[in-house]
Amino acid sequence: MIDFEAEQPIPITDASRHFPGRPVLSTVWRWALTGVRGRRLETQLCGGRRFTSKQAIQRFLRPHATEAVASSDHESMRLRRSAAAMQALAAKGV
Repeated sequence: MIDFEAEQPIPITDASRHFPGRPVLSTVWRWALTGVRGRRLETQLCGGRRFTSKQAIQRFLRPHATEAVASSDHESMRLRRSAAAMQALAAKGV
């Protein structure tokens, strides 16, 4: 939840300026309303307008960096298993 006293609120319509690659507004709305990969961009409704914060954007982006590392870990594990399977087949003469 966004704490307007501790965080710098920005209207969601201006939020794309604070993301790398400047996604279109509909993408930012989708991240806020339905989320992506189980995470949603934190927003708060105030006076009929929806706000997020720079800190909420940073929290939303942070897990994506760790997923990239985890993804490469899975890739290296897959390659090791594939190499082991090839060696086992070669040992059996296949």
